[in-house]
Amino acid sequence: VSHNTTSTCELGAMQWLTGGASVDQDDDVVEASNKVIEELVDQREILQKSLTSHTKSFEKLEARVSQLQVEYDAEKAEVEATAELLRKQDAAMKESLTIVQELQAATAPFENLLARDANSANAAAASAVVQAHAGGGVISAAEAAAAEGLIAAGQAHLFMDWPAVGSRDSDKRRLMAQIATIDAGYPGGLCGYIHNAKQLLEDSRVGRNPLAGWTPSVPAGSTLAYGDAEFVQCEEAGAAEAGRAAFVLVAGGLGERLGYSGIKVALPT
Repeated sequence: VSHNTTSTCELGAMQWLTGGASVDQDDDVVEASNKVIEELVDQREILQKSLTSHTKSFEKLEARVSQLQVEYDAEKAEVEATAELLRKQDAAMKESLTIVQELQAATAPFENLLARDANSANAAAASAVVQAHAGGGVISAAEAAAAEGLIAAGQAHLFMDWPAVGSRDSDKRRLMAQIATIDAGYPGGLCGYIHNAKQLLEDSRVGRNPLAGWTPSVPAGSTLAYGDAEFVQCEEAGAAEAGRAAFVLVAGGLGERLGYSGIKVALPT
């Protein structure tokens, strides 16, 4: 009820309830209350707008999350398909490798036969060349025997392409002289060297350690005083053996074929 329509009785009641406060004071209270209400209404509208804005942002985020989930599912399916394809390819490669290995095992005897036939043919041709040169006086009987030994050791290529007797004979004699020198300088001769080399290569191929069972050790040695009797005695013994001694410095490289994982110069002595 507005102030203009307030009855006298009502005014009296309001004055009695407020302890005799005037109507003007009541109007101030009402006005202040209305202002508070208006501010609350304004704040409510602001909050409502903020809530609406946040709701829209949340909906956008929710839509983006859904989109990302779809993209993730698609990428996951693609990755799984790729992984499955790789598994199939790996299985196919293993199967192909097995087939190749079986074919190699099946054809190995024939390849060995062909190789033996080729080696036999080469050996026969090389032997004929050597005998022709021995008969022609280009090389001696001992040199011919050495050449035949090398041919038997798989070195027919050294002789089979020699030109005919009378062509480059000096080069042939020089080669045979080099062969004789090397043959005399290796225990077991050149054929022994070839056999050992093939054995070491085969051991390396199959992973066999040629030094298995050997235990390296460092000799205790002796400490000598320069010039004393023991020093002189050892020096004389060393001088006597010097002509039959050799000193080798290995130039780098690893020692896999020796069954050693480090560099050769680090091998225990």
